[in-house]
Amino acid sequence: VHPRRVTKSALRIIRKYHGKRFIIHYLQPHYPYLSLAARGIGPKLRKGEIWWVKQKRNLWDRVKGFIRWRLVDLFGYEIGRKLAIKLVGYPTPSIPSCVELVAREVGIEGLRKAYEDNLRIVLSYVERLVRNLRGKIVITADHGEFLGERGMYEHPTWVRVPELIEVPWLEVER
Repeated sequence: VHPRRVTKSALRIIRKYHGKRFIIHYLQPHYPYLSLAARGIGPKLRKGEIWWVKQKRNLWDRVKGFIRWRLVDLFGYEIGRKLAIKLVGYPTPSIPSCVELVAREVGIEGLRKAYEDNLRIVLSYVERLVRNLRGKIVITADHGEFLGERGMYEHPTWVRVPELIEVPWLEVER
């Protein structure tokens, strides 16, 4: 959903339910990258196709992924990763994500530029939204994202590193 639509809908709901608290979630700066899509660049998905549906993972792969994530979560990245490799083996190579496919098409710097473009676009709409709000406003994110760092993309659930788990937090009083 384009941030323009999110902001428009949020403002309509805020006016309707004046005095209530809201959580307004923008998809960006995640994929799809708006500046690239406008130029026809990026993985082509058929209408209605959801990327994760294509990543067919059996139950055992999902259990192993959960075990990896819990071990890293409990023991930290270095020790948890080593334990996970001993217990359930290395993660199996998976289908490349849309973000990785974008990096292959436009390069790591092109990917990072597209991510930054998305961030700038969404922040311009967040700014419009904030101008119409009163009271305490918190602007944050749900997680970080790899853009080729450590050879990874997006936010693998079994990796617990500062880049993915430390999120920004900005409080505004209006």
